[in-house]
Amino acid sequence: MIRLPSSISDGQFLVKNGNDVSGVTLKILSQLLVFLQAGVGAVQRTIQSKLREVVSVKDFGAVGDGTTDDTAAIQAALDAQQSAAGRLFVPTGTYLVTGLTIYSNIELVGESRFNSTLLLKSGTNAAVIKGTSVANVVISNLGIDGNKANQSGAGDTNHVGIHFSVSATDCKVEFCRIVDTYQQGVRFDGGSGNVLLNSLITNARSQGVRCGTPNGGSYGVIAGNIITGGSGWFPLGISLDGCSRFIVANNISNSKQSGIDFYKTKECLVIGNVCNENTVDGFSLDDGTGFADQTVGSLDNSIIVGNVFQFNDSYGLDFAASLVEGLLIVGNQLSSNTTNPLNITAPFETSCIVALNSELEGWSAATPTPTPQTGAFTSATAATKNILRGKTVCLTGKVAVADNGTGANSVIVPLPYTAASNSIGFIGSGRGDVVSGKALQVRIASGGSALSIWDYTGSYPAASGETLIFSITYEAA
Repeated sequence: MIRLPSSISDGQFLVKNGNDVSGVTLKILSQLLVFLQAGVGAVQRTIQSKLREVVSVKDFGAVGDGTTDDTAAIQAALDAQQSAAGRLFVPTGTYLVTGLTIYSNIELVGESRFNSTLLLKSGTNAAVIKGTSVANVVISNLGIDGNKANQSGAGDTNHVGIHFSVSATDCKVEFCRIVDTYQQGVRFDGGSGNVLLNSLITNARSQGVRCGTPNGGSYGVIAGNIITGGSGWFPLGISLDGCSRFIVANNISNSKQSGIDFYKTKECLVIGNVCNENTVDGFSLDDGTGFADQTVGSLDNSIIVGNVFQFNDSYGLDFAASLVEGLLIVGNQLSSNTTNPLNITAPFETSCIVALNSELEGWSAATPTPTPQTGAFTSATAATKNILRGKTVCLTGKVAVADNGTGANSVIVPLPYTAASNSIGFIGSGRGDVVSGKALQVRIASGGSALSIWDYTGSYPAASGETLIFSITYEAA
């Protein structure tokens, strides 16, 4: 029989049955084991050193079951990273929180925006994540759920999904999903060099994205985002207030008011955005609800080019300012807006150019029969408009589901023209306008004769009483 020494260095072995080897359990700590990466030149180090490369909120006790309050655990992890200035990982799970504070030089990263979610606890008067006067913060691949239905009494600065307060610098939010916030989805109060990229923001009670007041903001980028839904306090898609030198590019914005709204904002590039089916304007210097008092300098030296502002309930482009200089409005699609394609009540200086903006008249209406992928509607109708230019088809429409019946999987709408064959098909977007406010994904398969609609989680988008609004551009066969 082999016996272990009676005196063993602390932490080397955990002996279950005294010093007897029979039935013994040995636990060798990670700092005593070594790791060697494959490859010539690799350097041996401890397992502990290797494991500490990734810091997880679960290392600090976060559970992620959607019911346990994980605020203290995640905040402890953020506090620990404040001095380390590193990456903090949020594994798959739903983490209930009452508001978190993030610090400069921290990267907060989830598994994916659909799998790693921070859920604001009911009755909480706080932002889900807030950083004050921070710099070099990155928040990516996270889901942020403001739990709007269970919040109330929010002030202007509370109940924001992600809030950078007091002049943040060089901060970035990317590949995130921000839903159901009582106020803004993402808010930057001033600062410079801040970026919002490739994120999905749905059903904010206020603006989807707000940059500016009280401290303005400059040299920002808002690009590649999908912003839908919203109802309540000025529910604009993208709102810039007192900003300058921003790039707003390639966003899809469908809101309960204007898709993009600028106030006292100048020297910006607005390019490649799609703002359809907004209940006020596609793009406005006046959101139609009280911000009409513009000042000299609004939109000076800005470029608005290559955007699609169509099927809005008021104007495609709406300008109300005291004076505008150096503005270029070129190559935008301003079709089928209810009031007019373009409204200019501001005096434009001779340095402004408005040219080659297409109203795209000649749209054709149709009432195709919508069907669910599986099951059947008890009662549903569709109405579409399309225009064909060469082989390019612009298609927009609505599906009104009065009674969903047994419908499931996706909603299918016949096309006016069969799609061309290619390697990937065609992709569009939309929103649930009555019930969910969720963003929608629209797909046409290569060579397809119909489009399919899901919500952005890949789930069935329809329900009794829901109206699905969509738009897509594709190539006809």
